[in-house]
Amino acid sequence: MVKYVRKTNVFNVGYHLIFCPKYRKPYLFKFVPLIKKNFYHIAKKLEFKIEEIDIMPDHIHIFIKCQSLKHTIPSIVHMLKGSTSFKIRKRYPFLKKYRAFWSPSYFCETIGNMSENVIRKYIQNQKVNLKSTYKYLNMVTKLNISSVNIIPTCTGKNVSALSKTT
Repeated sequence: MVKYVRKTNVFNVGYHLIFCPKYRKPYLFKFVPLIKKNFYHIAKKLEFKIEEIDIMPDHIHIFIKCQSLKHTIPSIVHMLKGSTSFKIRKRYPFLKKYRAFWSPSYFCETIGNMSENVIRKYIQNQKVNLKSTYKYLNMVTKLNISSVNIIPTCTGKNVSALSKTT
């Protein structure tokens, strides 16, 4: 646990952020190095630290720790999304035909001291424990992920079939 100490206060503020591209399109893997480089640049500029980051085909998980309380979470998310969208569209002009790169929504969860390790493991294991019904399972397994566990999901039909065999 890292605590940030200032003259008159000590704080430990962590957030788990999740956001998606517009219409949850599965194209984030094409831009992973550019997204990460830009996110770390923004983090340094806005004085927060990216503890964990995982980029899936259709969404991003980020665990951040704030070193300063100068910026609100909406302003941090706005800077991350806006700057990344601008740089990706500048490098890949064919994306300019789309009105938006990112979905306007996001998920934010505050992280306490006790659940910090749980969130880290959750983000690190995004690509390891995938449900068999995950829409982009083939895309994730084709990439350089050596240990992907596919978790079968039970529908109503599967559950009744399982109960008859036992």
